[in-house]
Amino acid sequence: MLRRPLAIAAVLCVLAPPAAALAQNPFGPLPQPAAPTTTTTTSNNTTATSGDSGGLASWQEVLIFLGGVALIVGIGYAIVTDARRNAPLREGEEGHIGERLKHLPKSRTKPVRRAKARQARAARKRNR
Repeated sequence: MLRRPLAIAAVLCVLAPPAAALAQNPFGPLPQPAAPTTTTTTSNNTTATSGDSGGLASWQEVLIFLGGVALIVGIGYAIVTDARRNAPLREGEEGHIGERLKHLPKSRTKPVRRAKARQARAARKRNR
């Protein structure tokens, strides 16, 4: 499953020209700048400047910001749903661990918790 993308990447790396062959000597002298050519043109057209500096309008900035927020929320949602779908469940567990024990009286759940704690301590002792 993962072999095909790796094979494609390997082929592209082999076929692509090495960057070192295309690069110039980084320690060589800098090339001389071209002589500036000055041309004077007179224009009779007058344009009114409306204060627009050529940047984005405020509504465009808001749309970009909202798009970024939507993207982050979508990625988070995908991660959470994937984690819930792929989480291992023990036999008899349908959902959250505490849901099954919520409805039982404390006198019945306390021994169960103690037994689980004993098992965990024993497992930690074995793995030392």
